[in-house]
This record gives sequence, structure tokens and C-alpha cells, in this order.
Amino acid sequence: MRLPTKNMVIAACCGNADLAHPILPAIARLSALHRDRLAADPVDLRGIDCARGTLVREIDHWVALEHRQRPAAYLHTESLGSVVDRMTRTHAWACQLLLSASGADLSVHSAWTVLAELTDAYQDLVTEVECGRRRLPLTQPWEIIAADSTRSGCW
Repeated sequence: MRLPTKNMVIAACCGNADLAHPILPAIARLSALHRDRLAADPVDLRGIDCARGTLVREIDHWVALEHRQRPAAYLHTESLGSVVDRMTRTHAWACQLLLSASGADLSVHSAWTVLAELTDAYQDLVTEVECGRRRLPLTQPWEIIAADSTRSGCW
């Protein structure tokens, strides 16, 4: 199965659950956690970040199981889960700015520009991974086992 496109990721960030891909529900939950994080009390941040880490590992686990990667391909610096986590964080931040600032505020334009650049870079990465020019760092086997056994908690 192919990796989700940038449009699918953004749709998941917006809560569109109609898209059929195994990692889109995790992306939608990541996005919701980032929205929660923006309004959370500092006491709640650890639990939110723990849940985010679990979802990132679930995404990386799926990629490791579903995508054969060429060992000779150039290694990317981040896992797909990390990239998606950054995209969902930026999406939540841009949406919050859009709702709280005036449309003419330069920070709103800047936030959406950053998100557009991230989504384009994500799509470039997906294209390179799928054609074998780039590989993603793999989750370590002990992280996959730990993620499976600690879904309700953080280590």
C-alpha cells in the first residue's frame, strides 16, 4: 500500500475520517492532540506528549512493516511519524492563528506558508521513498515491542 499523499494528511488533520488508509486515523488523533496541547494546562502536557509519541511509533511501525526500503537509498533524517507529527503541529498552530488573529496579520500568512512548505516537502519525501531514492530511519524492534505493550501509558 502506498503512503498517504499530502492532501490525505491534511484532510485527516481537518477530521476527515472518510479516507481509507491504515495510518490516517493515527494522523487524525495526532492532529487532535496538537489542538488539545495548544489549550492544555502544563500539567496535562506530559500525557499529551506521551500519546503523541505512541502514535508516532505506530505510524513508523506501519511504515517498517509495509514498505521495503532499498538499503542503498539515501537515509532521511526523520521517520515518517516524526514528519507527520510536525505537520499536524503546524496545522493546529496555523488554524489557531487563523481563528484568533485578523486575516491581515502577517503571522497568519507565515503559519500557512510554513504549512504549505512542510506539506510539499512531505510529498517530495513520499515520492522519493516510493521510488526507492530515499529510505526512512526504521523504528528499533524494542520500540515496536514497547509501543505494543504500553499503548495506555508512557515509558
